[in-house]
Amino acid sequence: FPDQTIELVNLRVAGIGRTPKITPTTLSGERSAERALVKTAPVYFESQGQIQTFPTAFYMRDALPIGQRVDGPAILVQRDTTSVLPPYAHGWLEQNGNFIVRLED
Repeated sequence: FPDQTIELVNLRVAGIGRTPKITPTTLSGERSAERALVKTAPVYFESQGQIQTFPTAFYMRDALPIGQRVDGPAILVQRDTTSVLPPYAHGWLEQNGNFIVRLED
């Protein structure tokens, strides 16, 4: 089709360059489990092939204490996202802000 215009659908570019070294951030501020807990409410989860209701804690993620274990089910609320910690899982907040989740057998 020599008379047709060409349409560019995808274009990918890779680059290599020098960037400044990133300094890891650390969390600060007053944090406590009591301050972080917003409410507890029944939430539906699939467990052992069935839908079941579990009492579920809702936490403000930015108020969670660093290193304290959070047992699921739990819901972590923050301004830009919501994270769900299912039943039979647990997690904890690291000093750098990562929330680590471990699923239990």
